[in-house]
Amino acid sequence: MPKIFKPGVVLWSAVALLVLAGCAKPKASDGTTPILSKPGEVTAEGRYVHGGSGMVFPTEGMAAGARFVRITITQFDDKGGDVSANYDVPTPSGRMRISAYVYPVPLAFRLLSPTAAADSTVRDLDSGLRDTVCQQEVGRRETELTTLHPEAKLVREDTVAAPSGEAKVPGTVAVYETSDFINNTPGRVRSDLYIFCYVRDLWIVKYRVTPVQDRTSEAILADFMKQVPWTPRRPQ
Repeated sequence: MPKIFKPGVVLWSAVALLVLAGCAKPKASDGTTPILSKPGEVTAEGRYVHGGSGMVFPTEGMAAGARFVRITITQFDDKGGDVSANYDVPTPSGRMRISAYVYPVPLAFRLLSPTAAADSTVRDLDSGLRDTVCQQEVGRRETELTTLHPEAKLVREDTVAAPSGEAKVPGTVAVYETSDFINNTPGRVRSDLYIFCYVRDLWIVKYRVTPVQDRTSEAILADFMKQVPWTPRRPQ
């Protein structure tokens, strides 16, 4: 399970890094993202672009030979910064649901990466803080999952590389056994929770997939994360 979070230490570290590196705010929508005045389901035709991060949610696509289709888009705040999209994927083992989320890093820990000229102490402090904040986020989302699904049981938790290849983006996968709430069939299935922190310094990207039946499901998810990409740069 995630390590115990020590707010005093991390807050002190965050302040130190903010002084050294400066603090940035998420940019407003670039006009491609419908923003609701209050949380709710978003109606969008065609691809949906998250205005702050530039993350793109297509209406459909192919991942490892399987077709995925966007079912819903949900906005969880009143600024369009906290958004998710649900996708259904038919597989030989049954329907698979992939949910992709993007939302801001907590304000107190919003950082800019150290400059290339920064010394090793600053870079080490930055990396350590990012890892700790990400572990805190993993713990919060695991608690959220087990609250919604009390029958869920954690099987294992590992670090993972970001699908975009960004070394500075901490990633964690938590593998659970839970009920098959997608296909409404009895029995327990595998459900994976992926969290990547500090995407473009300001964002957290989360994926949840249920059920993961076999290696085919794993391949579909891995390819899906590449087909629903993080933007190579912030929107201008």
